[in-house]
Amino acid sequence: MDLDGFPTEEEIEAAYRASEDKQERERLFALRLARRKKWTLEEMGEIVGRGKRTIERWVEALRQGGLRGLLERKQGGRQASVGESDLEALKEG
Repeated sequence: MDLDGFPTEEEIEAAYRASEDKQERERLFALRLARRKKWTLEEMGEIVGRGKRTIERWVEALRQGGLRGLLERKQGGRQASVGESDLEALKEG
């Protein structure tokens, strides 16, 4: 895995120590493993309890957006089926 342009180990460590968020720390821990270049994506996934594809997505997020991109959370899930007018009616009681 090519890590040119990735954050340094010191930057990763500082972000890890600064974060209190479990999911952020999990991603940063995986990144620390990647920086050490000892493990495959599959092995890294096993260590952090995630699949290879998840680790690949985290690496891609890091490549595209740096640490901020890695730590951002996208809201997934299905679109709400309730329309705006229905929401307003519910709010009004």
